[in-house]
Amino acid sequence: MAPTLVSDVQPVPEKYEDDPRFHAPRVLVITEPVPAGWWISVGSSPDTEVVQIDTCEFAEPHYLCRLATPLAKPHAAGEPVGVIGELPD
Repeated sequence: MAPTLVSDVQPVPEKYEDDPRFHAPRVLVITEPVPAGWWISVGSSPDTEVVQIDTCEFAEPHYLCRLATPLAKPHAAGEPVGVIGELPD
């Protein structure tokens, strides 16, 4: 089964992108695990984004996945998450 976003997620507002207090990695709550280092797509067209997973841990009943790359747009619970896998350097 393809993962789905469980909770809403917001990007860091542009006015705070230079403030280190807002540089904590973002976490996605999703329904299925994704291996660390893999890339995923979040959302549906035209707002789809591609981000990399840093870690993904089980926190019953869902998975908390810390992002290695930032999101630029907000995404709502229920949006699809597509697993892309590893990308070559």
